[in-house]
Amino acid sequence: MSLELYRFHNKARCDSNDTMRCFKKPKTNISLRKPCPVWIRGTKPDGAYVRESTGKRDWNEAEKYKSTIETTGEPPKAAPKKDTVEQLCDRFIKNMQTESKDIETIRKYRHLFKKLKEFATRKGIQFVAEFDITLLEEFRSEWPDGDISRQKKQERLRALFRYARSRKMIEDNPALNLGKIVVKHKQKVPFTDEELIAIEKAAVDRIEDTTRSEAEQERSRRAYALILLMRYTGLRISDATLLARDSLKGNHIELVTEKTSTLVSVFVGEPVIEALQGFTPETKTHYFWDGKLSVKSLTNLYRDYYLGSVFDAAGLTGKTPHQFRHTFATKLLTKNVSVENVAVLLGNSPKRVWESYAAWVPARQAALDDDVKRANGWHNIEAEKPVKRPSKRKVSKSRV
Repeated sequence: MSLELYRFHNKARCDSNDTMRCFKKPKTNISLRKPCPVWIRGTKPDGAYVRESTGKRDWNEAEKYKSTIETTGEPPKAAPKKDTVEQLCDRFIKNMQTESKDIETIRKYRHLFKKLKEFATRKGIQFVAEFDITLLEEFRSEWPDGDISRQKKQERLRALFRYARSRKMIEDNPALNLGKIVVKHKQKVPFTDEELIAIEKAAVDRIEDTTRSEAEQERSRRAYALILLMRYTGLRISDATLLARDSLKGNHIELVTEKTSTLVSVFVGEPVIEALQGFTPETKTHYFWDGKLSVKSLTNLYRDYYLGSVFDAAGLTGKTPHQFRHTFATKLLTKNVSVENVAVLLGNSPKRVWESYAAWVPARQAALDDDVKRANGWHNIEAEKPVKRPSKRKVSKSRV
C-alpha cells in the first residue's frame, strides 16, 4: 500500500460549514479559513506501516512531507527554533524582574548584555546557538577589569547561558568550559591614624570656613556626617548613602545591606548621631538619597564630589571611601574581637574576613607559633655536637 494523504475532520474545531470539504483535496477555487490537519497513512519504503498527522494544514506542504518519507523513509525534521542574542537578554532581564532581583544586580547584567551584543554585532553573530567556547573566551579577553570584577562577570555570563540551556535555546552550554579566573586576595589597607586625623580636620575646617557659602557649608556637614558614619559602622558607601532615617534606632544603625541582603546592627556613639542630625536630610525618609538617583549615580556623587574634595583638602591621594570599612574591621580585629563577630558587623562571612584581614589579627600568628612549638618541642631540644662517623675506605684488589 502506497502512502496517501487525507484530512482528519474534527467537528469540534473545524471552522468550515461544509464538513465534507475537509475530507477532499481542495480545489484552487476553494479557500478554507482553517482546514483540518492533513494526515498520512500507508506503507513506508522499509515496509513499516504509518498512520500519523503531518502537522500541516496546507495540502502542498503535506505533499512535500509525503515526498520526504517516500525518499528517505523518515519524516522531515523541523528546523530548530533560533533565538537571537537580543531575545535571550530581554527574556533573562524580564525573568529577573519577575523574581524581584535587586535593581543594582539587574544593572550589572544589563551592562554585560550591552557588551555581549556589541561583540556579537562585530562578529556577525545573530543567534545564541552560534556562540562556542572560542568566541566566549575571545569575549572574555576584552574585559579590562581586575580579577574580582572579571570573575563576577564570568559568573553572570555562565548564568545567562545556563538560562538559555534550560529554556532549550541552545543544545549545549559553551560557558561551562570557561576556565576559572583565579583571584588573589590582597590584604586590605586601612587608613592610618594620621590619615584619619587629617580627614576629620579637613572636613571640620570646611564646615567652619566662614568664607564659604551656606550651601557649601551644608554640603560639608553632609560629607562630615557620611565620613563618621562609614568610619564607625563599616558600611559600604552604597549602604551609607542609602541610609533611611528610621535605620537610626537609639544608638544603633540597623539595615539590610544592598550587596548581600544581610541584616546588620551596629552600635554608634553620640558624635555619629549628632553629625547625622547636624544637616538637613535630603528627604523625609532618607539622609543622603533624593529618591531619584540610581545607586551607582548616588555613590559616584558622594565618592567623587563630597568625599573626594575632603581627601584633596587633607592632602591624600589614591584613597577611597571603602578604606573606612577596612579601618573599622582592622580596628576591631587588633583589639582581639573575634573574626566571627567582625563578620556579623560587616555583613560578610567569616571566610571572607579571614581572606581580607588575616594580617590584622595579632593573636593569629602568636597562636600559630605556639602550636608549632608545642608540636615540635623546640623548647626541649638541647644543643648537641655532631657525631663524627667513621669513613668507609675501599680496599684495592692488589692488596687482597
